[in-house]
Amino acid sequence: MPVSSNTTLQTDFTMPTSTTTINEAMAPTESFNPKDQPPVATVAAAAPLPSKEELKYKKLMAKGFVQGALREYSQGNAARYNELIGQFTRKYNLPNAPSTEQLYIWIMTLSECVSQLDKGCHELVAAILQVDWSVRSEAFVNNYIRFVKNLVSAHSFYVVPALNAIVGGFRYRIKLPPYNTTTRSTTYVRHHEALKEIMALIPTASNSLYICIQRHLPFKQKSTAHQAAYVKNIIDIMDYVPVLRKQIMTLLVDHLVKIDSHIQIELDDLEEDVEFDTYNMDFDEDYASEASSDEDDDTSDSDEDDDIDKAGNSDIDSDFGDSDDEEQQKQPHSKQMRQVRSMVRRLDSMMQLIFNHFNTPTKAFRTDEMYAILLDSFDRTVLKTIRSRYTQFLLFYFCSLDAQYASHFLDHLFQHVTDPLRPNVTRIAAAAYISSYVARAKFMPSETIQDAMAKLCHYCEDLVDQYEANAINSLTATTTSTTGTPSVDRNEVFYASMQAIMYIFCFRWRDLVLPDADDDDDDLVMEGVNDNKPPPHQQQQQQQSPLLENNKKWSRGLRNIPRLLTTRFYPLKVCSTPVVRQFVKIAHHANFMYLYPLLEKNKDMLLSGVNVNATSATGARHLLHTVQTFFPFDPYKLEGSKKFIDGIYFEWIPEDADDSDSDSDNGSSDEEEDDDEDSDAMSAGMTAMSISPSPNSFL
Repeated sequence: MPVSSNTTLQTDFTMPTSTTTINEAMAPTESFNPKDQPPVATVAAAAPLPSKEELKYKKLMAKGFVQGALREYSQGNAARYNELIGQFTRKYNLPNAPSTEQLYIWIMTLSECVSQLDKGCHELVAAILQVDWSVRSEAFVNNYIRFVKNLVSAHSFYVVPALNAIVGGFRYRIKLPPYNTTTRSTTYVRHHEALKEIMALIPTASNSLYICIQRHLPFKQKSTAHQAAYVKNIIDIMDYVPVLRKQIMTLLVDHLVKIDSHIQIELDDLEEDVEFDTYNMDFDEDYASEASSDEDDDTSDSDEDDDIDKAGNSDIDSDFGDSDDEEQQKQPHSKQMRQVRSMVRRLDSMMQLIFNHFNTPTKAFRTDEMYAILLDSFDRTVLKTIRSRYTQFLLFYFCSLDAQYASHFLDHLFQHVTDPLRPNVTRIAAAAYISSYVARAKFMPSETIQDAMAKLCHYCEDLVDQYEANAINSLTATTTSTTGTPSVDRNEVFYASMQAIMYIFCFRWRDLVLPDADDDDDDLVMEGVNDNKPPPHQQQQQQQSPLLENNKKWSRGLRNIPRLLTTRFYPLKVCSTPVVRQFVKIAHHANFMYLYPLLEKNKDMLLSGVNVNATSATGARHLLHTVQTFFPFDPYKLEGSKKFIDGIYFEWIPEDADDSDSDSDNGSSDEEEDDDEDSDAMSAGMTAMSISPSPNSFL
């Protein structure tokens, strides 16, 4: 093997002097190279580390150079100091680039001189911290970590730069250098080991660590690999830096909400189906070479979303000259579809990683603490973001892990709804969450569903009582009759709560039927709807007894629904039309109430502000209409992470499914006909109930 032209051989052993050069400090000697092997070349990036004797000699030479360089630098001569910096900053493919062996010796030498690396040597320290250390040999890695530990122990002002360099290693690397000796996953493990060592030495550095984590969080335009790799790594940090759990989890939720909301905005602009794929979560593969047809779009488009042609034309158009108008319209639309697919894939991968963290807790995992963190993030970010479509399922899933969490979250939402000091938008959004949560949580027992309906009905009745009491006082004061109705705009919380009652009933009416109906209670059967409020003695009787209809014993909390539906608030006219129609249909099918006459009667009513589908004079959409079309736990469509939700999610059951089951003993032709009817009913039901801003065909 020929020796590189820039290799300097030293024939005798000499002690280092203050004028030792870089080549002299790093040159191998004949005495340390067996005669049957060539001397070590400085450009051999993967050369083995020297023997103990040779290492001792080279370390002695390097120490002489370092000491002299630092001394001269302090005296104003930066020549050799800059040479030393060049050893760590020179690219591996340039002439005279240092080998792994040389870098190993320099770092080992500097580990013993950290006391001299004061603030004036920050450029040298910065160069060392930029060394690509985690892809090299295990001995090199241990040597480097030792240097960093010594550095931060000697100088606290280097803690932040060291943490910043280590955290930066948690990002996804598109290409690994040719001198790489390991995999991406192993490099991440090594960065975690280095971080553990530093945090063990300086536990008070947690705030500085969080700032670094926040700084390196990928922008939402970055590819799926960038997002997934970094999220996986900072999730792992929570296990050994527990003091940062809340801050890291909050950061992740905020990041998810930004991407989630952006997806919904993009979907609103699209008018055709978009197919999504998943990311395989293998960080050791090169992302750009994956088989998915959209991966190239992801790496190019997603990383350069800000560079899209302002005129809306594809970059391809310039290669083919003029194109017709149709092609010019298709190009940006196709690009937008690719971007949506990419962003959904990113969101899916991050949701899957967090679900995995919840599903496979470590010894350091604290479920109560994590629930409190998620609930705080929900109040601070998710609840206030109407366009969030999937992020809220983190809390949905976590509530399924413990019945106490499921019940507490429901009570927490009720506190939001009933608190008059909170903004109306928060109270209305909380009502939407109650309706969707109770309707979709398969893990929620019937007793909890009945209790939720009772609380909603009781709260709405209190609002009606307050309105009627105020109306009576107003009538007494003016001594004039009034036939006025409540303003829709001023009673948005009431309508949101009434819509929640109807929505929950449509999904979970079977859970509202009590077992073992008693035939002796036929006097409690309700026939039709009484437009007037029952007398006090009947109200008391209704509160103490369940409602019966055709041998169905209904939950006691539903007793005041007839009154709520016939008040001057006219909820059947104001609430979302698809929800109202479905409720009227199912209430009739379940023999709960017959509401079609009342529905027809309400059509002729004129209410102040009832046209909530319209926009105001300023162009702003009514708040109630915005939330009327918001069902936060609509079906979960992210392919990679939906496996965590499928088992705990209550799917829509057609109202005639029970009747079909009872006829299952008929002939095969009848069974096929029933199946077709069930399928049609299921489709119609889902279309009626899933009316969120983002179309189901997209997500």
